[in-house]
Amino acid sequence: MGERANALADAGQKAFDEFTATVEGLSDAQWRATCAGEGWTAAVTARHIAQAPPFTLDLAQTVANGQPLPPITFAMRDQMNAQHAQEHADCSKEEVLGIIRQNAPTVVTAIRGFSDQQLDRSAHFAAMGRDMTAQQVIEMIVIGHVQQHLGSIKAAG
Repeated sequence: MGERANALADAGQKAFDEFTATVEGLSDAQWRATCAGEGWTAAVTARHIAQAPPFTLDLAQTVANGQPLPPITFAMRDQMNAQHAQEHADCSKEEVLGIIRQNAPTVVTAIRGFSDQQLDRSAHFAAMGRDMTAQQVIEMIVIGHVQQHLGSIKAAG
């Protein structure tokens, strides 16, 4: 909608493109390597990144629409992540690439639709113990989540 939303969407697209290129370039050994920060293989970490954007975007949209966030704790998040890692331990690169290729365009398009007023709205994140604007959620959680875990994948390879 506006310059800020477009800049955020461009940053998201850049992060998704870098993620996709990194996954495409991983050897079989790198795909099975353990990421130190997560304790998961690069495969599981990549699957985690690929499936998360719709969920993290939903958090930003909830904030942008002035609605309260669900009371997600770190313990709840850790439990969901552990279950995901167990369920997808044998995921393939093709599966992960298919998921991100489906999710990234939808998320980038949605980010472009945020107004400046929506980006400035804030809500309390119980797990973080502070308020965050929708823009901060996009920067730190939607995009930052990809960048953080992508760094772990690159370091494991």
